[in-house]
Amino acid sequence: MKQRKPERHARLTVIYTLLVFIIKFSCFAQQEKIAFEKYGVEEGLPEEVATNFIQDKQGFIWIGTQNGLVKFDGYKMKVFRASKNNPNTIGPRNLLGGLLLASDGHIWIGGILFHGGLASYDPVNEKFTNYITSLKDSTKVPYPNCFPLFEDITKSIWFSSISEGNEAIFLCKINPKTKQVSRYPFKVGPKSNDIVLNFQMAESKKDSSIWLR
Repeated sequence: MKQRKPERHARLTVIYTLLVFIIKFSCFAQQEKIAFEKYGVEEGLPEEVATNFIQDKQGFIWIGTQNGLVKFDGYKMKVFRASKNNPNTIGPRNLLGGLLLASDGHIWIGGILFHGGLASYDPVNEKFTNYITSLKDSTKVPYPNCFPLFEDITKSIWFSSISEGNEAIFLCKINPKTKQVSRYPFKVGPKSNDIVLNFQMAESKKDSSIWLR
């Protein structure tokens, strides 16, 4: 009987260790529970459709909706809408084209449909810049449907610009300093000399080349 005491002690030690592990795991699982809060029109959103979110360098949450841009500080929401009497206000209304935070803190905003276009917001001066849409001028944004994609190593902003019926599409980049747009036309259907794009893009950090898939 004396020879079995170490074995019994070892079993008790294993059982005790398992109990401690189970208790700790249970406490950890309880701490991982997340409480969700719903924000809608009653909380300050201009409408219920909001699909684009970014957080700026100051911690503010920016929300793109069908009826303006929203800035949320965690307590209240401030809505930015277009104003014909103030050119520094946001131009696009339907902002479901997306939001992009640039390295300099500027926010790039894509709009769609007739109330769309491309705009940027300067958080220092608190002013919007709205970019002219013109199909004839190759240095301008071609169509109102604009979707910001990414910022490249030269600080240029890449975006796609699509016609209303999706029959014509441009891959574009804009120089924030000169406000000049460069266009790269492409089509969905396969054809020689066309760029086929499915909105999956990447930039090589080695030579700044753009890769499309």
